[in-house]
Amino acid sequence: MSAEETLYDDPVLRLVRSRNLLLAAWSNAPAVGHAHALGRGLALLAREYLADFGVLNVVVGGTPRFADDFRAALNKIVADPKLQGHGAAHVILLEGLAGVATRAFLSTVFLVGRSVAPNKVFADLPRASAWLAPLMARGREPWSPDDVTRAARAFLEAAPLTTRRP
Repeated sequence: MSAEETLYDDPVLRLVRSRNLLLAAWSNAPAVGHAHALGRGLALLAREYLADFGVLNVVVGGTPRFADDFRAALNKIVADPKLQGHGAAHVILLEGLAGVATRAFLSTVFLVGRSVAPNKVFADLPRASAWLAPLMARGREPWSPDDVTRAARAFLEAAPLTTRRP
């Protein structure tokens, strides 16, 4: 199997797996189908790696509107210990009120869902990579901060979501 594999791709969400790292880029308000796609991606990594995987979410644009069905589906994912891996870093590239609203939403999800794995929100990719890499280094596929940053940048540059239209 290729080291990189696209698991899902539409104008709002792109999911790519690079070894045991799930990379997700979000460009607009997600729908419940996006939560289901995320859940399937996490389940795929959990089947192959058990708990030896990590997640890097990057919010690159959009309006922070989260429908109740999306919230419920995401809370279910966060509450499932099989889908947590080593942890998840969340990079919010939105500025102003949109960024604040997205950070508040994610904080609430982690609080309500009671995730068993670490989750942390960041404003930039290098800090997120530096935080996530030591968690990933515990597993059989070690990652350095530079590895995570390179994989994320290549992922984001391969099909920039900010130029897509929903």
